Amino acid sequence: MAKIKINENDKVIEEKQYDSDLLNQYMNEYAKAEETIIEYAYNKTEIFKASNIVGEYAELLACEALGLEKVGASEPEFDAVLNGKKYQIKSRWYNTFGSGSGKNEFGSITDGVIANVDYVVLVVFLGNDFNNVRIYELETSNVFKLREAYEQNAITSCIVSKRQSGYKYKIYFNEEGFDQAINLGLMRRVR
Repeated sequence: MAKIKINENDKVIEEKQYDSDLLNQYMNEYAKAEETIIEYAYNKTEIFKASNIVGEYAELLACEALGLEKVGASEPEFDAVLNGKKYQIKSRWYNTFGSGSGKNEFGSITDGVIANVDYVVLVVFLGNDFNNVRIYELETSNVFKLREAYEQNAITSCIVSKRQSGYKYKIYFNEEGFDQAINLGLMRRVR
């Protein structure tokens, strides 16, 4: 077993134990993916920051799938544009290594995003190697409708949380819930 300490401001905030073989597999897959992603990004000569490899790769794949133009990091609420429409791109690596907290959670969608961005693109990497990718497109106005559909039992799995503090919503990946949302016309699968 390998013991990993997670530090924040020079203080240990969490300690986890991992099976050494599983941790080595995770690190090898991540290193291969990182190399592929960086090569892909530089070949595309896209705007790229190496601090969030998975998120950057997701943005590049989403831009390619939807024909979007990636914008720089100076835009806090959106990542890409197309024909005057703004897109925020969220990603999640859904792996068996247990990396990250809330591994099916895409992160927060704020009221500011809902008010100022036209679409949220959700990129899901299923599995350990980044080869099984799904991309979904959601109009931001449908975030509320997804929650309502769940509350009315039209969607059986919660995929959008109730509003959290700071006017944030969380979107959770659930294949059955996403399929039901697609069938209701509230989102679409792009890839």
